Amino acid sequence: HHLQLVEKSLPTCNTDGVQAHYQCTDSDCGKLFTDAEGNNETTLDELKIPALGHSYSTIWEKDAESHYHKCTRCNEKKDKAAHTYGEWSVEKQAAEAEAGLRKRSCSVCGYEQTEPLYAITVQNDGNGTASADKTNAVEGETVTLSVAPKENYAFEKWEVTPDTVSITD
Repeated sequence: HHLQLVEKSLPTCNTDGVQAHYQCTDSDCGKLFTDAEGNNETTLDELKIPALGHSYSTIWEKDAESHYHKCTRCNEKKDKAAHTYGEWSVEKQAAEAEAGLRKRSCSVCGYEQTEPLYAITVQNDGNGTASADKTNAVEGETVTLSVAPKENYAFEKWEVTPDTVSITD
């Protein structure tokens, strides 16, 4: 026999490992041995080191989209699900010149989502009333504006500042 050392391969979560052993390199042989002298023949089944299986943390991991449990060995994720958010709460009120902040938390993992909150200010010229259905809004949120001119007056136009806000009918 001409024996060659086969190094030990460690098991992973999903794959069996193999103990170090010697393999005969003769073309008509291929036998496996536990010793360098070739005295103790063995099989791959006897050399097998069973796969470890996953070991998932009990602590929730999280990212912006979901929460999950992660294997401590290979980082595979299980129990992955979208966040379950509660109601928004205002952390900082918006002012005319400064954005505020609102947040909500996932009831499963505690992930906090935040959004800037912008003040909605409607000023009247005294010739009627104008109002908005909200005092604060986030980007992309619809705000409904209403106007009621005094008798003998007509509403001319809305003036919006800054120019990053758009008004549609």
